[in-house]
Amino acid sequence: MRMTILASSFMILSICGCWRPPSWSLSFYKRLAYNLYTIFVAFLVSSLSLSQAIGILVNEDDSSDSSDDIYIFFAELISCFKMLSLVVNRNEIVNLIGTLMQEPYEPSDDVETRIQVKFDKWSRLNTHCYVLLLSSSVASFSSLSLVTNLTKRQLTFRAWLPFDNNMTTYVFYLTYFHQILAFLIGAALHVALDCLIFGFLIHVCCQIKILENRLTKITNENKPALKLCIRHHDCIYKFANNVIKMFEFTIFIQFFITTSTVCFTLYQLTKVSPISFECVKILLYMCCVLIQVYLYCWYGSLIETKSKEISMTIFNIDWITLSDDIRKTLLFMMKRTMKPIVFVVIRILPVNLDSFVSVLKTSYSAYNILQQTQEI
Repeated sequence: MRMTILASSFMILSICGCWRPPSWSLSFYKRLAYNLYTIFVAFLVSSLSLSQAIGILVNEDDSSDSSDDIYIFFAELISCFKMLSLVVNRNEIVNLIGTLMQEPYEPSDDVETRIQVKFDKWSRLNTHCYVLLLSSSVASFSSLSLVTNLTKRQLTFRAWLPFDNNMTTYVFYLTYFHQILAFLIGAALHVALDCLIFGFLIHVCCQIKILENRLTKITNENKPALKLCIRHHDCIYKFANNVIKMFEFTIFIQFFITTSTVCFTLYQLTKVSPISFECVKILLYMCCVLIQVYLYCWYGSLIETKSKEISMTIFNIDWITLSDDIRKTLLFMMKRTMKPIVFVVIRILPVNLDSFVSVLKTSYSAYNILQQTQEI
């Protein structure tokens, strides 16, 4: 199947080793090569996370840089979860893309086609801006590491190594660039899954807009349009719920860990010089994780708001000219819109702007408790 929808997101997924290009599926050697590449990417990211985890446990008595170790480790751990989620849910993702190319989701006239083109452009722009934002942060981080760590013959991240710390120059450079490459791929995995989820949520908004256009065509003589709107409305809810269920565990982990990492990074900022590499690294990291969570919350609030607006579109229809049966059906649709599409993960965490504020408040409260504990 040709991935014409969310093409930019799938290109990033292919680079990350999580999505074999459809054209490569026809050749045994290309399939084998890409599968080996996927294994290589998984090894890089998981080996860095594992070495960091062991390093934290082995050096648990040395708390001088523990908060730094933990928040970097959390970032890599989330990237492992995201890669696993992408690989495991590949078939479900293909099915979701396929449904958007079928009736009732597929545009049926020029107006609906223009609506879809508009939202496709929005999705591409969102992907490109997000990639640019995180890439600039990662590039800045890597460049600073090359200037500060490499010149001092220090590894970028403190981690457990299966060999002596007094390593040869060759082994040091190999280990150093392994960490940098794994860090870059981990960042790309964050971008890949985030852009894919944002793209699906944008297409939920697109389908709502197409539905609103179809509702304006309902007349007594055009009853098939009413039946199509009813089915389309139901399908939009099902599509949104499928997207949420597919990625809810990964998003929950993202929110849970982000709350902890913001606390750790705030605490770490109080311990470093404002003109040091560590300070710049922490600020870049904090900006990235907060923007990640904010975008999830913003899109969650957006689809909730857009699904509520369907009732206003129904209200603005010329009811006087419609038959009683059509009016009753429209009233039923309006009643359903009273229960909008709500982005809730694990049935306990609503993903909206209120949750973003709660994450900030919880993180700051935890930071205050941690600081007071240190003072004691």
